[in-house]
Amino acid sequence: VEKSNNLEEYFFCENLKATSTCQAIKDGLKTTKSNIGTDHEYQRVAIRAVLEGFLKGDITRPVNINRLTTRLKEKVKEINAHNTLHRKCPNQKLLEQILQTEIEQERTYFPEWFESEGGEDKFKQTWANAVEKKFCAFDVEKIFATGELDSIFKQVSEECKFRNQGRVECDWKVAT
Repeated sequence: VEKSNNLEEYFFCENLKATSTCQAIKDGLKTTKSNIGTDHEYQRVAIRAVLEGFLKGDITRPVNINRLTTRLKEKVKEINAHNTLHRKCPNQKLLEQILQTEIEQERTYFPEWFESEGGEDKFKQTWANAVEKKFCAFDVEKIFATGELDSIFKQVSEECKFRNQGRVECDWKVAT
């Protein structure tokens, strides 16, 4: 059996033995969407802001959470605070252990693919870029305790109103 350098092909053909999916991949068919995940950090802050009374809205309705979250994220980025908000991250020792385990797993189970993607150096570079987004989370307790977003909550609450039938509606500014 010829081993593939394509991780997707190797996974579906060799590990899962999913013959139809395997053949589709070999025929060059690709998925239309990639499941890269979604960052829920601002949603966590928006929900807490509603629960604490900083914002108003029916948070049982996803559309309301999305509207508040979108506006909150815009406002935080406007003042360039998105990189300075308090975060919780695993300690360096744990991150290094996870990194070494990941490298070992990649080398063991996907050696050709691992090397074709740039090996350990490229993996470490990708890892460093991913740590902040994948392993760290907003420290919601500290964000609220310090009041670092209080002025943003005030702006969002002025622009997003809790209307009839439990809807949150935000005044959207049109960029010119």
